[in-house]
Order: sequence, then structure tokens, then C-alpha cells
Amino acid sequence: MSNIDNPNKFIQFSENAATLTHPTEIPGGVVAAIPSKSHAHRLLIAAALSRTPVRLLCPTTSKDIDATADCLRAMGTVVERTEEGFLVSGGCRDIASDSAASLHVGESGSTLRFLLPVLGALGRTAELHMQGRLSERPLSPLYEEMCRHGISLSPQGTNPLQIRGNMTAGTYVIDGGVSSQYITGLLFALPLLSGDSRLVITGRLESRPYVDITLQVLREFGITVRCTEPAQDPEQPEASILYEIPGGQEYRCESQNDVEEDRHGQRTDTEEDRHGQRTDKEDGHSIQRNNTEDNRHRPIIDPAEVHSEQQLDTNAALSESQSDISPVPVIRVEGDWSNTAFFLTAGALLEQPVTVTGCNLQSPQGDRAIVGLLREFGAEIEVRDTSSGSPEDVRYAADSTASHRSLTDITVRGGHLKGIEIDAADIPDLVPILSVAAAYAEGTTLIRNIERLRIKESDRVATVLELLSGLGAEAKLVPDPSDPSKEAMCITGSSELRGGTVSSHNDHRIAMAAAIASLRCKEPVILEDPMAVRKSYPGFYQDLERILITLPR
Repeated sequence: MSNIDNPNKFIQFSENAATLTHPTEIPGGVVAAIPSKSHAHRLLIAAALSRTPVRLLCPTTSKDIDATADCLRAMGTVVERTEEGFLVSGGCRDIASDSAASLHVGESGSTLRFLLPVLGALGRTAELHMQGRLSERPLSPLYEEMCRHGISLSPQGTNPLQIRGNMTAGTYVIDGGVSSQYITGLLFALPLLSGDSRLVITGRLESRPYVDITLQVLREFGITVRCTEPAQDPEQPEASILYEIPGGQEYRCESQNDVEEDRHGQRTDTEEDRHGQRTDKEDGHSIQRNNTEDNRHRPIIDPAEVHSEQQLDTNAALSESQSDISPVPVIRVEGDWSNTAFFLTAGALLEQPVTVTGCNLQSPQGDRAIVGLLREFGAEIEVRDTSSGSPEDVRYAADSTASHRSLTDITVRGGHLKGIEIDAADIPDLVPILSVAAAYAEGTTLIRNIERLRIKESDRVATVLELLSGLGAEAKLVPDPSDPSKEAMCITGSSELRGGTVSSHNDHRIAMAAAIASLRCKEPVILEDPMAVRKSYPGFYQDLERILITLPR
């Protein structure tokens, strides 16, 4: 199944398994960050709700991204796949509400939970067909809130899930500790309603960076959302965050320059002062938030995002090709930090460095925390500014306080890794690969706030522990020292693992974690159901082979 001539024969595929053999020498290498599926989902939906065309730069896709594009087509949107990405011409808002749609969401929880409220806001009757574990994964409290506001849904767990009715404006209350995807879906839908709405978040908002990505995309499409934090709402004393969303809004992405300015540091919606307070500026109002906890896993660098030479070349080519037609706004899908994390961690485990290009260290994606976490483990990080004529390298070790701006390429070199403590509340998708780093780190690593991992593509608490134990690592659940009512993952590291047969359980992140773990296993790793990676990273094994055959630089 590989199309790369690999003299190491590191990866060999059989009918439904892959055998990964530890190479005698691993030179390290370079891979490019693939487009972020989190960002692509949101941009596709916002573009579909816009009445004017939008061009999205997204050269590669995945099963989840394709699922969202296909569902938007089923809703009446013209979504054209181009060499550079997608040309989205809108249309889903103009389809008659009595026109039923059949949407195939695959295994994409984002597609399901984002589009369900949008369908309700548009008054569309639809059936949503699901695959894998998706129909078993919860929809509460989004399900109940939509039913409370005029929507009729078939019982939870039914497949396909049926929706009909017209969602009404009002107050929606969502527990912040269940799924940030519910919040994103409502934030996309509520501006479409005729009246104003309030979205009340109770408890701690976990995976908050994913909501930040949503808010960034909404700003780019001209949507106003006012946030108050702490909520200070006498009607909802348990509220932690209040989003106020005016109704009757129009999605619009009118100017390529406006979008580029907003995404490349010329126009700032979020600032940080020297005391760690974040100030969100929206419609002239400033809301201060203490970001001490949020900053825990940020890289020590504080870069501003810049264009790489390749990006500038692409935009120039697009501008030339569009010179004879009306300008179409162009937005680039960011590099995917969740998947970049696998190759950066590979660098931390190897003797030779691994570089990932096209990284945006100013991204709202929470999984960029991988840089700071690998540094905390003891890996050495190098960042490279590819925007200047004479790129300057900045290399630092674990105790460095160096900072540098305009950094897009990241190189990780292995060091003497030591166990750390990790709060996974905002970075649940990093847990599988962080557990691999922990398995090779001296001492003990404790991973806290793991409850929501049980409702992912697999029960990732169980499948991560099974993966590590199957390869010979010592991993178990223990009471969380900071809250004994919760469980934490405790991993005791060693210099190498044994290897063995493990299953991905049809979970893309478990499959990729197993492949990276195999780089330091004494014996081959036989991975069952390896092609689960197609969900988010179809070219993962090709990129893994690429770093194994690249000659040392």
C-alpha cells in the first residue's frame, strides 16, 4: 500500500494489518504539516452559509473533511474540489425548508454536531447517516436544547438520525465539560435565526481552544458574537461564560486582504499584556480573562504568524489566475497541530532530528501545546523563520527563555526525556501521542482530566492503556491526586519497549501513536486495522516512510 521505495522495509502491509519494524538507523527528515481538519470543517461551513463564493486553500483532505464537504453538497451548496483546495459557492441557505436532505457524516463527530444546529436554524428536514461508533456517542445536552427550541429529533442512538422543524431564538444552556463541538454548532447556527440568542456555558469550558477557532472563523465571515466572562448572569448563577448572538446576521467574506490581515497579525482581536491578562476586543468592548492556566502548555516562544515563501507563491499564482474575474476571497486552512504532534514526538524519540514545516505558532489550535510539552519532557526544539531572506535559527533547551517571532518550521531533537504532569482538559487529542512520549521518559508521567477521552472514536482511556501495555510499557489508572473522585493515567517510562501485536480499534490517533511508538521497540509491532488513519491523515504512512529514508542533512 505504500508508494515509496523504502529500502528499510520499515512498514509492510497485509490484508488488515501493518508490520512496523525498527530500522537499524533512522536519519530523521522533513514533513509538511497537513491542513487542519478542525479549521477546514469550520471554514467549509462558514463559506457554505455565505452568499458569495469563497476559495479555501486546502491541498489535501481526509475522510472527515470530505464528509463535511459532501454533507454541504447534500444541503444544496456548490462545493468544487480544486487543485488548491475548495471553491465554495454557497447556496444551502436558499434551498426550500421542506426539501429533505440525506447527509452521510461518516464517523465525523464534528460534521454531525456542527451541522445539526445549522440544519435546525435553516428549518431543513434531513436524515443524518452515521458510521462506526458515532451513533453511540452522546448528543446531550445539545439534543435537549434543540428540542426545547422547536426541533424534532429521532431518539438518540437511532441511525439515521432524523431532524425536522424550525429552531427558535432564545437562551441555550450547555455544560462546558461535555463537548465543545455542541458550542461550535450553536455558534454557527444562532446568528441565522430571526431573533437574538444567548448561549450560556455552565462549568469549566474544556477544549476551549476549539471554540476559539470557531470564533476566529466567525469574525472572518463578519459574524458578531459578544462574550462575557465570568458570565455574571442572575438568571443562570451557575454560568461561567455567556455568548450573546444577535439574530438576522449574514455570513460574508468580502475581502481577501481583510482576511489575510486578520490571520497574519495586522489586525488583532486578542492581545496579552505583561501580566498574562488576555483582552478580547469585540465591537469596542474589552473583556479581560486571566490566562495563567491556559498558558501552561504554550510554547515558550511568542511568534507572530507569517507567510512562508511557498504560501506567497501560491497566493501570487491565485491572484494572477483571477485577474480577469471578480475577486474571490481566499482563506488558507492552517496546518494541523493535532497531527503535526505525531512527527514532532518522533523527533523527541530519535537520535536524528525531525522537522515539520508550515506550522503556525500563533494558531488558536490548542494542540500547538505539543511544542511546550515536548520541551518540558526534555526534548530540544529548534524553530526557523522561513519568511525572511536569510532565515535565522533559534535553538533552545528545556531551560531556555529565548523568544523569536515569525517562526513556521519546527525541528525536534531527542534528549534525556523525563516524566511530567499533563492536564489534558484542553488537549484531549494529544493524549495518545503524549502517552507514547511518556512511555520513553524516565520516571513517571501523570495525565489528568481524561474523562472525555472515553467518548472519542474509541474509549481512548482503555485503548491507550491497552496499546502501551501491549508494547511492554507500564501504564495504569490511578486516583487523580488533585481530585480523588477522578482518574488519571499513570505511565512509567523506560528506554525501550518490547513491541508486539496491538489494535487501532478503528481509531486514527491510536493507529498513529502505535506507529510512532514502534520507532524504539526492540521487536516488530503488528498493528491491526492500520488504515484508520484515513479519517484524518491518509498520507501518514507515506510521510512516516519519508522521514525514515531521508538522508541526513
